[in-house]
Amino acid sequence: MERFISEQGTFTIKPIILYHKDGYFVVRFAKEEEMDKVLCSGPHYLMRRPVIMKPWVLEFNFNKEILTTIPLWVKLPNLPLNCWNEVVLSKIGSSWANLCMLTNVHLKLIGYHLPGF
Repeated sequence: MERFISEQGTFTIKPIILYHKDGYFVVRFAKEEEMDKVLCSGPHYLMRRPVIMKPWVLEFNFNKEILTTIPLWVKLPNLPLNCWNEVVLSKIGSSWANLCMLTNVHLKLIGYHLPGF
């Protein structure tokens, strides 16, 4: 994880990385601007798995945190310029949303868990 964080940019002070036994990493940056740069520079992958990054909140509870939504980056290479409009992009997004909802149902059925994370 240290190498992953160090590859995200140059920092004034090396970020402090803490590991929680339930698979969370908590990273403390010296400056808020450095944290924002890392949060906004995604998508991020660690060992070919997506990394979900969220800013810390005081009321965060490791035992109650359940992901109900996952940020998803979609690349549309070679999409014709005439498709870059609200109607077409909305249709593309809707098809992805349906796929994600189906996947979510499937994951709930099998009790999906990433070992080691």
